[in-house]
Amino acid sequence: MSYLIEIDGQEVTVPVSVRGGVVHCMVRAADQATFEAMALKAGLIDEDGRPAPGVDIARLGPHVIKAATFDVLGKELTAAEVDDRFHANFWLGPEVAERGLWLAWARRWLRSGRALTALEVNRGELGVVHEGIELIDPDSVAAPANILL
Repeated sequence: MSYLIEIDGQEVTVPVSVRGGVVHCMVRAADQATFEAMALKAGLIDEDGRPAPGVDIARLGPHVIKAATFDVLGKELTAAEVDDRFHANFWLGPEVAERGLWLAWARRWLRSGRALTALEVNRGELGVVHEGIELIDPDSVAAPANILL
């Protein structure tokens, strides 16, 4: 379920999912270094790249959008379609989410960012881009690569 916040007197949808007090974010960047720099700046990781207490991060890297197909002999019929950008998912546990610090960067993302363009999306995703990081609404992803159970 996407999350609504107020910005300048208007309700705006934040492209995150909030369930059971846990905030789930899906992000994409040109490369892992860009993600790590922004994760450090946002307080999601420490200087050594370890997640902050109450934060879980799945660093996924490139993502297969459409799997390759093969004939019965194993010969490739169609190549896989791969998004070479760096993908990551992170979850803010209930205690971290309740502190509300994530709302500050969500507001900044929405005020200063822009909507994803047709060239940036994979299969109908919705989201915003800010400082080289794409924040993707988890509910708009047709086939998520990983899910926190």
